[in-house]
Amino acid sequence: MNILKVIGGLCVIFGILLGIYGYFWNVFYFFNIGVGLILIGSIIIILSYEEYRYNINVKLFNDYIDLIKKLIKSLEIENNGIVIPKGDNIKSEIIFLPIEKNYKINMALIDENILFVNSDNKKEMGLIFSPVGKSILEILEREEFNINSENLEDYLSYILSFFDFGKDVVVEFKDKEIIIDYKIKNDKFCEKMQKERLCEKFPCHVCGSIILVVSKVLKKILKIDEIKKDGNKIKIKLVVLENEI
Repeated sequence: MNILKVIGGLCVIFGILLGIYGYFWNVFYFFNIGVGLILIGSIIIILSYEEYRYNINVKLFNDYIDLIKKLIKSLEIENNGIVIPKGDNIKSEIIFLPIEKNYKINMALIDENILFVNSDNKKEMGLIFSPVGKSILEILEREEFNINSENLEDYLSYILSFFDFGKDVVVEFKDKEIIIDYKIKNDKFCEKMQKERLCEKFPCHVCGSIILVVSKVLKKILKIDEIKKDGNKIKIKLVVLENEI
């Protein structure tokens, strides 16, 4: 049984008892507390239903994506996202979206605290975003894992199963290409991202967390070449750039 339903139910029951006591004994302080507990318990019970919580997450995510989409469209950015892990110059993982097709990454200008990279050289200009998948990894940072390229598949599968996102991760290395396949559980995020053609520019929290882990383990800057959905299967293709953190 869902623990939230139990807590919510107890709040409602205790609130009813306290409200009845306060009403009949003219102790309106208890009556008000009872009404408050009933409201709180009802909210907890509503939030305990997984679909309801998921719909809230979808709404919040969609609002954020709409903002990103407007920025990308207004600047007419056609490049795919470039994932940069932590390093000497940056303290937090970022996604860099170059404005020019023939771009150049100037790490001296990259700062996770800014939104727009400005430079006299237009090839170095671009947008900087904080990946939505980063918060997922921060939750797991409390646990100690010795992650490397050999146990990468196991760790990625652990992340997907831990958050109930999916399963069956397969990672394949081909020279400077990295191909990742996995099964996703709920594809509502994917439908919007694929429709808006944003997956390669700004991946969702599931693909984003996977790509961040790969970039972190390899300590390499990765270009998102392709994110393709086929049924409940997702295929991610990454290209390792020469730059190394």
